[in-house]
Amino acid sequence: YDKYPIIKPIQHDIADVSKTAKILREIKPTVIFNAATIFSSMFYKGIAKKIIKKRGLTFKAYIPGHTIAKDLVPIYKLMQAVKESGIETKVVNIAFPDHTHPILAKVDLSPTVGGGNIDLIVSGMKRVLANEVGIASSRINITMVAHHALTVWPPEEVPYFIKIIIDGADITEQFDKSQLDSLLFKAQRLQENDVDNTPMAAASGVRNVLAILNDEGCVRHCPGPNGLLGGYPTYLDSEGAKVVLPGELSMEKATEINIAGMRRDGIERIENDGTVIFTRECIAFMEEVLNLHGWEKMKLEEAELMAKELLNAYT
Repeated sequence: YDKYPIIKPIQHDIADVSKTAKILREIKPTVIFNAATIFSSMFYKGIAKKIIKKRGLTFKAYIPGHTIAKDLVPIYKLMQAVKESGIETKVVNIAFPDHTHPILAKVDLSPTVGGGNIDLIVSGMKRVLANEVGIASSRINITMVAHHALTVWPPEEVPYFIKIIIDGADITEQFDKSQLDSLLFKAQRLQENDVDNTPMAAASGVRNVLAILNDEGCVRHCPGPNGLLGGYPTYLDSEGAKVVLPGELSMEKATEINIAGMRRDGIERIENDGTVIFTRECIAFMEEVLNLHGWEKMKLEEAELMAKELLNAYT
């Protein structure tokens, strides 16, 4: 077993919470990796862009937060099953963790940690810097706090924190804001929106699974650690996830950065019962691009209905 993993597929409807809980009690997984969603981002991005261009609409991006329901429904069902099963396990989720985790945290159902998003930004930034400076990427260490919105919007339109260390020396101040924005823009292009970056997100999530499973005690960049909004440098080991911010950045400031990113993504706020309040721009997007009306907000129990309406609208 330790030389080659045994793969056993199980065909199962994740919406059946009780049966999922039964399966989990039987298997007792140390870590669960969730990649389930109702439809992929690669399905809707191109459609939205074509509609915007054809109709001459003014939206500069596709306002990702409007699709939150499609990612929330499966992970919500899974986390209900985890709770019902009563087992001790960790959950790594790559279904829009920047938003799904803080929503589920409101009802005490958040996964342990996410994958992708900020990790892809940091990985891309290391590659870009290595090429710009002409050194091996292994000599570069980056610490970032950033929301998923930074993968979609121009860097100058989304707040972020970044610290760049080369060979142990902090060189961040050698770059002004416009230079950092330019480097981040190049990092974005490595996972450009028209390219299927889902293998990168999957690899990031699997890497986090292995860090927990093998009790690695390493710092990675993760979205949604312990139900937090957005992305942070995060320490991973068999106990789970713990945010580790640099001394010059407070948790309050890191939260402000991610709240601003959440709003850029189209979500104004998440209420105490998990209800999502969409921004005016996001509501306008749903109405003008998709002819989808009546979704100024979404309650947790309405997520399945909204996901069906989104799928119908895009289909």
